Amino acid sequence: MKILVMRSGIKIGRVCKLIKLADKWYSSNKKFYHAMRVAKYAMEQPLLSQTEFELRESLYVIGLLHDVLEDTKITPEELHECLYIHENEYEAIKILTHNKKECSYEEYIQKIIDSKNLLAFLVKKADLKDHLMMTDTLTDKLKNKYYPIIKYFL
Repeated sequence: MKILVMRSGIKIGRVCKLIKLADKWYSSNKKFYHAMRVAKYAMEQPLLSQTEFELRESLYVIGLLHDVLEDTKITPEELHECLYIHENEYEAIKILTHNKKECSYEEYIQKIIDSKNLLAFLVKKADLKDHLMMTDTLTDKLKNKYYPIIKYFL
């Protein structure tokens, strides 16, 4: 069996299947396109060497699915059973899921930092980048939410 691999090292077949699932799972184009941008930013982290292909692929997958447990009806069990997701990716997605009933946004960010999970940390950094770059939707309320925590991701 021949596996197509992009220059970035990402296995095309696996990623295409996950993109189709994400498109189906996210309820709106806005959420899906946000996830696609986060996936792109995550795999483009400048501190990754060109040879860290598997890490880049995992960052893309996690970026693509980082909001799936928070913003869709998919359960952790259903996500875990997905054949296209590796265990380390599943763990990072769980860390990136903010349960607003259990903790504040600041506590959630601290949970990501305390986890020492590099994949979760880098994807959250990419997520913040996307939120802050979308100036047409960046309200004062969102600025007040994101600005205090930027210092942890610089």
